[in-house]
Amino acid sequence: MHKSQFIRDFVNGQMIDSQFLAKSKRLAEFRHKPGQYLNLVLSDASGDIDAKVWDNAVPLSEKFDEGDVVHVKGRVTVYNNMLQLNVTTLRRCQPHEYDLSHFVRSTDRDADGLVEQIRSRIEQVQNPFLKQLLKSFFDDPQCAAAFFASPAAKDLHHAYVGGLAEHVVNALQIARVVTHLYPQIDADLLTTGILLHDIGKLRELSGGAVVNYTDEGKLLGHVVLGALMVEEKMNAIPHFPAELRMRVSHMVLSHHGVLEYGSPVVPKTLEAIALHHIENMDAQLNHCLQAMMAAGDQAWSDYDKKWGRQFYVGRGATTNDSGTTPTSESSGGASQASLSATPKSLF
Repeated sequence: MHKSQFIRDFVNGQMIDSQFLAKSKRLAEFRHKPGQYLNLVLSDASGDIDAKVWDNAVPLSEKFDEGDVVHVKGRVTVYNNMLQLNVTTLRRCQPHEYDLSHFVRSTDRDADGLVEQIRSRIEQVQNPFLKQLLKSFFDDPQCAAAFFASPAAKDLHHAYVGGLAEHVVNALQIARVVTHLYPQIDADLLTTGILLHDIGKLRELSGGAVVNYTDEGKLLGHVVLGALMVEEKMNAIPHFPAELRMRVSHMVLSHHGVLEYGSPVVPKTLEAIALHHIENMDAQLNHCLQAMMAAGDQAWSDYDKKWGRQFYVGRGATTNDSGTTPTSESSGGASQASLSATPKSLF
């Protein structure tokens, strides 16, 4: 069945009759009357939207599960400055009725290109122990396949198929600039940290159309899981130097930068500090860009709960003092076309 309505194009007052992925559902009690309503997060390849079922919520909730593709009819409204879908009817779709690619986002980057850039960078590593450690992950077909298909997060950044590889390649490119400016940094060690800092997400996050946390992901988190995975691989490499082992583990354990964000320790080496700021910058910029692209032709994004603000996209072309339209190099604002473009390699 052809899907013609996508979440990124929704406007206030629009009538919706289309298919969506049910990412989550939760029954809640009405505050001022008896009964329950249904909270939903609906999704397609263009984004997510909060949805509500006000009438017949309980029987409708029993007709589908989280992770199902559902056919929805309803109306777009605005609540707390954000679009919301009020659902009137809903049914579970059968697999032959939809194309799964309409509901699962994936990186805009060339997947083969991401694979090649990562494998090429591993071959450039000079330290034989670090190269062997990296190859123990990326030469394992099952591990490599999971890595290149994995999102980098459930919601916050690069939250789409191939997002983890995209995030890592971006960080590797930034690291080349950083190590040029600061040659005191061990480039091999930083490369290893970038490639392995989020390896625990292969066990923290589940695959499939809806990305959720696994049991061990909820209990341990990807920082600890990643450190355990890396430690296991280092243990299998004969004579792996104790000092190097400690530095690698420290990077994985400290990459969130501060204790309140899940790092058991804060970064205390040049490479660990560089890793934290490099990967965090890429994650934050991606999060901001995703919110801005979801704004469509609006000047402001929806309110971002994580950052507690809206992002200013811009109001189209502006003119400079001479009355001419500035080029992309001279303009301080980003056009929607530039936001949607595939990022180009720095090198």
